[in-house]
Amino acid sequence: MTQAFPILPASQPERVQGGVRATFRHYGAKTAVFEIEERDGYRMRFPRGGHGCEGVILNTGGGVVAGDRIVHSVECGDGADVTITAPSAERIYRSDGDCANISVHLNLRANARLAWLPQQTILYDNARLTREFHVEMAHDSSALLAEITVFGRKGMGEAIKQGAWIDRWRLRRAGRLIFAENNRLEGHLAELLARSAIGGGAHILATVLYVAPDAESRLANVRAALADAQGIGASAWNGLLCIRAVSADFEALRRTLVQAIVALRGVAMPRVWSV
Repeated sequence: MTQAFPILPASQPERVQGGVRATFRHYGAKTAVFEIEERDGYRMRFPRGGHGCEGVILNTGGGVVAGDRIVHSVECGDGADVTITAPSAERIYRSDGDCANISVHLNLRANARLAWLPQQTILYDNARLTREFHVEMAHDSSALLAEITVFGRKGMGEAIKQGAWIDRWRLRRAGRLIFAENNRLEGHLAELLARSAIGGGAHILATVLYVAPDAESRLANVRAALADAQGIGASAWNGLLCIRAVSADFEALRRTLVQAIVALRGVAMPRVWSV
């Protein structure tokens, strides 16, 4: 008699529970990392010569897949001056049904300054991403947050059709909610982005927020930097400056955003942006 081997359930791929948690403190005339925790393929490096203390987040796994849960947490102590960036795009790959999850938690103490300047996030066809930003700020701290989302690399012949993008922002200053936003695109993303009220045919969306006591006074310089650009605008109110952009040309949009961010910060972009 022949004995049949049992049929085993298909193995599930191992999901990443990764990210970086970093605390920064200001010592005398400089800011330095005080505590750091790196998990599941994510690392942070500290190149010399940047503005303030610069932390570069590396994803050694090369991308994010369905079911991954990534949490980045940054705390800036009193008077700390911190820039967080990345050397390359974060890639969100095709999903088997689950969402990839990315959560960013930023905490700024009194008179702290933080620039959150990662490279773009790229969604491939059938990618599903849920992303959240939670920012807690002291009343006199300053935060600059920039995010670029690319729906398919059209220049590489990789158009996106289906997928999901769920994006939530919550910013609180001195405990008071000052900015809240929920974005959700799900289903046939190409058709949704083609609508005039959403993307007008563009496949790249970008948001830049500058939250600081002097935000409104920076608006004129930012608009001057954006004067020749298409599909982008800026406004300011109640200590918050917001730049919105849609584009079908990544390189042109990137150049324009760099000009606007430099106008806001008054210093050059992190060196990894020029690599």
